Amino acid sequence: MDKGRSRTTDPLTSHIAGGKLKNFTKDHGRILKALHEFDTLTDSELEELALRRHWPMSGKDYYRRRRSDLKTMNLITATDQRRANPQGNLETAWALNIERKTRMETQTGASFDEGNIIFIDLGDDTYGVKGKDLQPGAEVKVSKKNGGKATVIIDEIIDEEDGVQTATFTWPDTVGEALQNGQIIFTQTDNGEWLIKGYALIEGEEVEVTSRNGKKRTVIVGAIHSVDEDGLQTAAFENVESDMSDLLADGRIIFIRDDGEYLIKGKGLVKGSTVKVTKANGKKVKVTVGHVISDENGIQTATFTSINKSEN
Repeated sequence: MDKGRSRTTDPLTSHIAGGKLKNFTKDHGRILKALHEFDTLTDSELEELALRRHWPMSGKDYYRRRRSDLKTMNLITATDQRRANPQGNLETAWALNIERKTRMETQTGASFDEGNIIFIDLGDDTYGVKGKDLQPGAEVKVSKKNGGKATVIIDEIIDEEDGVQTATFTWPDTVGEALQNGQIIFTQTDNGEWLIKGYALIEGEEVEVTSRNGKKRTVIVGAIHSVDEDGLQTAAFENVESDMSDLLADGRIIFIRDDGEYLIKGKGLVKGSTVKVTKANGKKVKVTVGHVISDENGIQTATFTSINKSEN
C-alpha cells in the first residue's frame, strides 16, 4: 500500500524558499516579456527599465542576477551587440533564444479576449497558464500545442498585466471523480503489486474494472486489503478464467480457482517439475507441479506445491 512520507525540511524555511521561488518566477517572466518587447537589452538597460516600471527589487543589481538565471536556464542568449552603459563601459546585449522567441510570439497571438487560455513556461521546470478572468479554484480548458484542450484547476494568480493573468494550476482528480461515479480501477502498490480500488467491493464477486486506457476487464474480487473512512476499498483480484486464454496461448502458466481450490493451468505441465506461474498482478512465482488433473487440447490443469509449502 502507499507509504507515508515524513517532512525532512523545516516548514518555515520551506515556506520562505517557496516564496522566493514564486518571486523569482514572476521576475523571470518580467525579463522575458521585456526582451520580447525590446528584442535586446543590456543589464544596465534592464535595470533602468525595472526602475522606470517600478518593478519590485529594482535598483540593486537584482535583475542582473535574475537575467543570469535565465542564461543558466538557456532561455536567453548573448548577442554580438555591445552598448555603452552610463559609466562608458561596454555591456553585452541579451536576447531571447530562438525557440523561446518563437513560442512567445505564438502565444502573443492567442485571443485572450475570446476566452482562450494557454500554457506558459515559468522557468525552473514549472509551467503555468495565461488568460483573462482566471479565478482560483475554477476548472478551465487550456489550449495545447497540438490543438487539443486540457482541463486544469486554477491554483493561484501570480501576475497580471493589461488584464491578462498568469496563474499556477493543478490537474483535476479525474480518478477520484471516476470512483465517485461507481467505477472500479486498477492501482499499484509501492512494491509493484496490482490491486483494484472501488466502492462496495464484495469478495468473490465478478466486477468490471476500467484500465487507464479506458478498456474494461472483468475480474473476481479477492481479499479486501483496506477500507478508508469514506468506504473506498482496495482489494486483491483474480482474473476470470475466460479472460486468460491469451495468456495460455502465449505459453504462460496461470493460477485458477475451482470450487474454492487453487490450481495451475498451462502447457507442458509435468508432475514434479518446477515452473513459473503468472499471478493476477503480473508477478511470477515458482511452484512444483503436483498431480495433473486434466489435459485439454495440450493445456493441462494440475495441483501444485508452493516452494517450501505443502501441496495445494
